[in-house]
Amino acid sequence: MSTFHLADKLESALQAVISPAVAALAEPANVYTGKQRVDKITPAVICMVTGEGEEEPVFTGNFWLSASVEIEHLAVDGSGAGETRDQMELLNDAVAGAVFSDTLEASLSAAVPDFHVYKSGIIRGTPTTEVHEHDIWVDIFPLRVYCIARASS
Repeated sequence: MSTFHLADKLESALQAVISPAVAALAEPANVYTGKQRVDKITPAVICMVTGEGEEEPVFTGNFWLSASVEIEHLAVDGSGAGETRDQMELLNDAVAGAVFSDTLEASLSAAVPDFHVYKSGIIRGTPTTEVHEHDIWVDIFPLRVYCIARASS
């Protein structure tokens, strides 16, 4: 199994876990995988895997993958354009609730077929915020995920 397919499975699993939390909001956002080639309308939640991953131990099919859940917002400027600060905070809280859930490993494993995240197989990084062009703010929740492309045994 190539890490390409494993990365696709992780992106899809993150999307499946994050989507219900975001859909429950009064003003939900779209949730995308990183590989979806569409114009992402803000606010947007993007579940992506970066890099090729590291197989550990070698020849086992177990990989550490670097992933992130990113929230893209238009800057809140008080003009009425874009989101309000309350909407931004509610969206961030919904995503953080899913990302920091004690059951994230099991939820990801159950979200897509032939994919398993090991117990204690998620290392959560420190969330950060970046400002991109056109007043787009990006809140980033980094993750390292230890997984394999097969059902759990």
